[in-house]
Amino acid sequence: MLIPQYLFDAEAFLAFRIIEEKFHVISKSRISLLKLQLLHERALHRGHLKVAQQACDELGALASPVTGVDADLKTEVSLRHARTLLAANQFSQKSGNAALGLPYALASILFCQSFNLDLLKASATLTLAELWLSHGPSEAERALALLHGVFPMILGHGGLELCARAHITEAKCHLSDPSYSVHHKPDLVLSPLKEACEQLELLEYHELAAEAFYLMAMVYDKLGNLEEREKAAASFKEHTLALRNPQESVDDILNMI
Repeated sequence: MLIPQYLFDAEAFLAFRIIEEKFHVISKSRISLLKLQLLHERALHRGHLKVAQQACDELGALASPVTGVDADLKTEVSLRHARTLLAANQFSQKSGNAALGLPYALASILFCQSFNLDLLKASATLTLAELWLSHGPSEAERALALLHGVFPMILGHGGLELCARAHITEAKCHLSDPSYSVHHKPDLVLSPLKEACEQLELLEYHELAAEAFYLMAMVYDKLGNLEEREKAAASFKEHTLALRNPQESVDDILNMI
């Protein structure tokens, strides 16, 4: 049985505090690294983008300025910057932030290629596909090609969130493609969206779940399936309300570190 994401995070932060108190031999920098990684994920899940960016900046400060040292951490920081900028572009009314994320995603991919970090490279490529897709329908084909190149790695070795993001991006690529008709091939978008919804509900990741159910409701509406549309719309509303009424504030998150 999967533990809900917010409970897991709370337990994890508590565990870090116990480790710090009981086991002084463990490097404080290592504990700080783990806590900042968890903080970034938690902040993104809650939509606290300023906190997420702060966590990225502090993670970057932990890496050595020497070229070739801490390459995996530098790669991770680049990817987290890209994800934060993408989230800012998606959940604000301003445009243009996604373009700023492209260099981070590309840098992450180059780092991963240099050090054979296959799963992280796949994650960075997914972020790059999301960034390209955010530029509009003209980039849907490019984004889908990038995504299909890393699908085996993501689905075979990635976690639930990574898989769900890939499924949503695949559906959005098809829906953005002017040549695609939902009436002719509805399963091309419904199948990945259903997979994503199941994965995100297990994680209680309300932002992405709301997006997935919104897309599903839109597809069912085009198909004239009103019953399924209303079910998806109700789930969208449920996750949207959960997002508007988070169980914790920004201060609660920051107090955990």
